[in-house]
Amino acid sequence: MKGFSNIGGFSLIEMLVVTGVFAGLAVLIGSMVLYSVKGSKKSESAVKVRAELENAIARIERNLREAKTGTVAVGSTSIIFKNQNDQNVSVSCPIVSGSDRKLVMDGQDLTGSNLFITSCNFSFSPTDKYVTIYLAARTKGVTSIESDAISVTGRVVLRNY
Repeated sequence: MKGFSNIGGFSLIEMLVVTGVFAGLAVLIGSMVLYSVKGSKKSESAVKVRAELENAIARIERNLREAKTGTVAVGSTSIIFKNQNDQNVSVSCPIVSGSDRKLVMDGQDLTGSNLFITSCNFSFSPTDKYVTIYLAARTKGVTSIESDAISVTGRVVLRNY
């Protein structure tokens, strides 16, 4: 037994303390990675929503720029105008369910099926001859942590001839 008294090592208490510290660090690092992944999904979702809204505004803008002078009628959630072929073009935001809307131009959905339009507003300045389009949307089918309402505003100057 004399030979065993000089052997160095760690006691059980020391091993438990070190194991507890490493377990705590693993939990902290794991939660940081989880929040980072959620933030990445939220950012990716916001980029997609913004791109779809900007694409919808660009399509409306192309059609509005071709509108015949004096034919633009703007309501708070709709625009009606005549294009170069004397055809009526209608852009509106009808309510789909609850307070969710969709953006429609001549019966065609401009934003696709994965967006809820949460706010839609059109305004017209007759003196300066421009239409302001305000859209806010969020992604369907994701948690509130991963989705925020993204808003986009566009101003379309109408032609003067």
